[in-house]
Amino acid sequence: MSFYFKNLLTRSFLLGIFIFSLFICGCGQKATKTTTEKISTTATPKVKPAVDASGNTIPKKKNTDVVKKKSTSKSSFNIAFGSCNKHDEPQPLWNPILENKPDLWIWTGDIIYGDTKKMDLMKSKYDAQNQISDYQKLKDYCPVIGTWDDHDYGQNDGGKKYTMKSESKDLLLQFLDIPENADVRQHEGVYSTYSYGEKDKIVKIILLDCRTFKDDIKREDKISIADPNANLLGDEQWSWLESELKHSKASINIIVSSIQVIPEEHRFEKWANHPTDRQRLFDLLKQTQPKNTVIISGDRHIAEISKLDIEGFGPLVEITSSGLTHAYTSFTSEENKHRVGKVNPVLNFGIINIDWNAYSPMLKMEIRGEGNKQLQMFRMAIAK
Repeated sequence: MSFYFKNLLTRSFLLGIFIFSLFICGCGQKATKTTTEKISTTATPKVKPAVDASGNTIPKKKNTDVVKKKSTSKSSFNIAFGSCNKHDEPQPLWNPILENKPDLWIWTGDIIYGDTKKMDLMKSKYDAQNQISDYQKLKDYCPVIGTWDDHDYGQNDGGKKYTMKSESKDLLLQFLDIPENADVRQHEGVYSTYSYGEKDKIVKIILLDCRTFKDDIKREDKISIADPNANLLGDEQWSWLESELKHSKASINIIVSSIQVIPEEHRFEKWANHPTDRQRLFDLLKQTQPKNTVIISGDRHIAEISKLDIEGFGPLVEITSSGLTHAYTSFTSEENKHRVGKVNPVLNFGIINIDWNAYSPMLKMEIRGEGNKQLQMFRMAIAK
């Protein structure tokens, strides 16, 4: 009996240990399950495979196209720009431009060489440009905006007397994929404005129209003669520009002019041929004080950087980039008392890099050429 009783106690003890063990294991499994569930809620969801109309899985293909840049980095903003482009000439710069990962491309004029009153001919040239695969890669990668100069306007050195400017405007805006309800379609000319970024990191692009309202300039021996009475922008555009500068909340303001603003000496088209309007622009900058203002321009088939100190405003920098398909390769010399550095008479494009997160935020302006070679660079501190 004593033996039986002791054996019963032993069995009860072992049974208790077994039940306790089961309890501990159950708690551990529950804890493990809970942990697993918490992890699974933060895991990246699986992407469902693409299927065709019949419900069959479509095999994945290696993507060899340029991936569209859907959103811009908050730490930097890259603007690429250029001018003087022939649809039927080799275009070797689009891939080097893409190497700079632009957030925006700006045409500064002469997108095509239309030079005609025949709108069917002009449209065919825009269509041909749109069919160039390397240019399509750029359009797929980032937004494209722009203004015109004389050749895509329709007349070499053309101005307000050109009779097909309304029809030509429609073709330009169609090429740029401008919506039907856009503000630029509600007024004469192609001047417009765009803003990118938010809060204290806004970049404002002001596209001027230097053709629609321009008075003709006299020439002697192919040299343009400055005329203080010759208008360039027109009253309506001046009012618009004053308002855009006066009410700008942007940290950086980029004014786009198809022809050069600062240079004075050369014999070609420039703001200095319209000295009253040129001074009016400088006075407007002094009056409105837009932050960190830079000018970009084209037209010249060369690239250069100019700088002018304006009393009451400060330094104004202009970067000229031209051309994308043909350059002034026979260039020898040309006076420009405002020039910084050298002239680059080769194929080129411009880059403006805005680095918001640098210890001292900087605006870096570059001229680049074939093979993405840096030809010139200029840095400007971003003032708060």
